Amino acid sequence: MSDLATIKRIDGSMAYLSGIKDSYTPAAKSFLNFMLCNDGNYLEKLHGYFYWLEDQDYRPATVRIKRQAAIDRVRRIANLPGATPEIRAQTDWAIAELVKETPSPKLQFQSVGQEKILSLPDYRKTLTLCKSERQRCFIRFLYSTGCRVAELASIKLSACTILLGTVYISIVGKGRKERQLRIPLRLYNAIVETFGGKRYLFETSKGNPYPRQYISNEIKKITKRATGKGLSAHKMRHSWATRQLANGTPIDAVSRYLGHSDTTITLRFYAHNEMTDAQLFDEEL
Repeated sequence: MSDLATIKRIDGSMAYLSGIKDSYTPAAKSFLNFMLCNDGNYLEKLHGYFYWLEDQDYRPATVRIKRQAAIDRVRRIANLPGATPEIRAQTDWAIAELVKETPSPKLQFQSVGQEKILSLPDYRKTLTLCKSERQRCFIRFLYSTGCRVAELASIKLSACTILLGTVYISIVGKGRKERQLRIPLRLYNAIVETFGGKRYLFETSKGNPYPRQYISNEIKKITKRATGKGLSAHKMRHSWATRQLANGTPIDAVSRYLGHSDTTITLRFYAHNEMTDAQLFDEEL
């Protein structure tokens, strides 16, 4: 494997990696701890980390996101100012070889059933039971966009563009893939008025983004009161996708808007619609 001693001299410590705040930050924590407790250069530690993950009792989806977060951090180091093109090329090659040697576990997809989504009537009921306008804004935004809660928390005001009554929002999702959300201007104005952020669209009183666990816990409490089933923030994403497909939105359009890498992922999660008797029974039979 390539020796990243040069990069280690450029970085000098773990401060750079520890200071990165993005959608991978929570998943990258175990990799940073692993690096602190093990010897070797970054690529050697990445190699050991992949094998360490295999011995942990994590679900396949968790392992995959932790692996991707670790790869992202190593690539960031290899792209620091002062790193040569040769080091970057060697790093990319070594990562590709490592992924071949230790492939990610296969995901065990489960279709999202009706018990995991918020119907439109229940959504309206939930809004009426919110105890604050902030809670209402969280639910309205997630239910209207289908975005991930981590994506919501990281939205900056500078990423929002108003055009003819529609607000276009640029976000960076999993795998650092960029995509664009759209919300009506009235919802955007309600959020801005409620949170009064100077940097983030959803901003705490101290000027920080909201922790995603806080947002999810708030939504669980509200939906529990409204429907009897506590639904996480991620279930708002499921609800959006299910509603769009039920309304006849093409699967590829839904997949792109969700930020899925492939339409098969969307199909596996949301292809659970059932036919009504009227659709199934031909009157002439």
